[in-house]
Amino acid sequence: MCSSRLPVALRKALTALASDKALTVRRGASVQRIVLDRVLCLERFLHRTVVHMTDGDLETTQDPRELLESGQAEDHFIHCHKSFWVNEQMIASMERDNFRLNGGMLIPISRSRRDAARAAFFRLLAGRAAQIDAQADGSFAAEGACDDL
Repeated sequence: MCSSRLPVALRKALTALASDKALTVRRGASVQRIVLDRVLCLERFLHRTVVHMTDGDLETTQDPRELLESGQAEDHFIHCHKSFWVNEQMIASMERDNFRLNGGMLIPISRSRRDAARAAFFRLLAGRAAQIDAQADGSFAAEGACDDL
């Protein structure tokens, strides 16, 4: 094994751990931390917010904006409808009037938010493509990194 890779791998792992963003959800007297990787979307109705997750739902009286600010997660969600905020990492596809999330859940996109949601979705796709390109370039470079040892 190439010993020069270890510090890079450790730095990458520590950065990933430190950057785990999470929502802080208050339910009565209890407080729960929910990592964004589990959150599909937020749905607001009446005076309640439902946090739809990959492993179930959680209900709170907190406003969605407050939840997103608590985890510094505003940049990771698209406000696509008066009542819905979707976690951009959970979007599988976009149809004209809906986002389809991983797992098949359909989230409506309102006419008034369609242009902004569409622009955010295409920025997301461009970012994913750039990330894939960077990973491919990095893996080719890493293959030859220890060849001269």
